[in-house]
Amino acid sequence: MQAPAAQQPVAQQPVAQQPVAQQPVAQQVVGAVGGAVPMAARPVNMMSFVDSIKTCLTQKFADFGGRASRSEYWWFILLAVIVSLVSGVIDGFVGIEITATQGLVGLITSLALFIPGIAVAIRRFHDLGKSGWWVLSLFIIIGIIFMFFDGEQSNNAYGAPPTNVL
Repeated sequence: MQAPAAQQPVAQQPVAQQPVAQQPVAQQVVGAVGGAVPMAARPVNMMSFVDSIKTCLTQKFADFGGRASRSEYWWFILLAVIVSLVSGVIDGFVGIEITATQGLVGLITSLALFIPGIAVAIRRFHDLGKSGWWVLSLFIIIGIIFMFFDGEQSNNAYGAPPTNVL
């Protein structure tokens, strides 16, 4: 006697038809809320650290138009934090202070990352469907909170969604 189709073991059903909770762990990704999301539903516009840095520092150094994904923005922010920490350590050893809180190396790196930092932040707000002037909201907590939101999935006034293909 054969079991009805609804009672078939999970392993016999194709992965695409299995509920998310019954898919193998290798086929799942933990979502932002803690639930499992099938790999097919993952955002395809995830940019790697290296690709983000290449984009922000070479291809779109001072490009204030278009859109930037969350991953492009946050990888660039990670680079800026790492560079700031390293330059602070170097300034501590060198001892050339420009101000009470920043040395020569820190000043140079801050100036080098200022324009691409503003550009990627403006493009990130464009991805959210907001004007580039929203970059001023980064001085208050609301602007930083917006950077965690997912961008619009369709075309908006600032262009097509970022594909993050170099």
